[in-house]
Amino acid sequence: STTDPDIRLFYQLKSGNSEALTALFNKYYQCLCRFMFLFIYEREIVEELTANIFINLWEKRQKVSIHTSV
Repeated sequence: STTDPDIRLFYQLKSGNSEALTALFNKYYQCLCRFMFLFIYEREIVEELTANIFINLWEKRQKVSIHTSV
C-alpha cells in the first residue's frame, strides 16, 4: 500500500525526486553501516560501500521494483 512512508519514498525516488533519496539515506545509512561492520571491520570501507548502495539506487532508480508482502 502507498500509505507506508518508505514505499512512498521509493515511488518518489523512482520518479526522480532527489529529496526521497536523501530521506532514505538519512533513515538507513547508519543502520546499513552497522550491519556491514559485522562483516567488514574497516570503517572507511564500510562507509564507502554503504554510500555506493545509495549511489546505485539513484542511478538505477527507474528500475526499482516495489514489492510488498500481504
